[in-house]
Amino acid sequence: MSQNPAYSGILADAKASPEFKSIFLDLGCCSEYFLSILISCTGDIQPPHLVGSDVRKLALDGYPPSNIIGCDLRSTYIDLGHELYQDSSETCRIRFITGDMFDIPLNTVEVEYREVSEITTLVQLIGRVKYLYVGAVFHLFDENTQLAIAQRLARLVSREEGVVIFGRHQGSEIPTLLHDHLGRKRFGHNPESWRKMWQDAFTQTDGEAYIRSHVIVNAELSSSHTLHGIPIAHRQLTWSVHLGW
Repeated sequence: MSQNPAYSGILADAKASPEFKSIFLDLGCCSEYFLSILISCTGDIQPPHLVGSDVRKLALDGYPPSNIIGCDLRSTYIDLGHELYQDSSETCRIRFITGDMFDIPLNTVEVEYREVSEITTLVQLIGRVKYLYVGAVFHLFDENTQLAIAQRLARLVSREEGVVIFGRHQGSEIPTLLHDHLGRKRFGHNPESWRKMWQDAFTQTDGEAYIRSHVIVNAELSSSHTLHGIPIAHRQLTWSVHLGW
């Protein structure tokens, strides 16, 4: 997370005002994809960054922990994070929840307001998130499903100046299906196709005029990639989506 160019600007915004209340959501905070890579490369079954370390570093770097939410599909790695950092849901000021991003509806729904400390589902965050990080998630799915995910993330974020959705995952120089040893249909975007996907997502949620005025997508494909010093064969797509006026 901290290696993304958008990170420093988010921290600067958080430190600019003592009244800062913007919500930061890490969706997939304990991503299992890198876990499978590290198991095959090192035999390490509990790599620290898979158990909520990114959001803990975010808090350490100065983002108010009471405004940070980490969400994963399963509670197992969240529990491992509490064990590793010797804290708990009662003592850790960061809010950790479990949830499935596909539960986020595309239609308008009434959502009861809750304080961050009382949030239990992703649906309760619709329209409230200012900063949304999604690392090592998109490349697990095919092209159409990635668009469906982007549409749902667009529903989560607020429509205010400075909103950022950002992340990184496996990409491809040419948009294509990725090799997968488990036989899954996974799609790799390049920067151009990635920008178009987000434009399509916001067009469907907000209309074409909105994307022309408010949506900026940055994306860069790395020439090589390492993970904790381990060379990784695939190329990494680092990206950010900014909403501005």
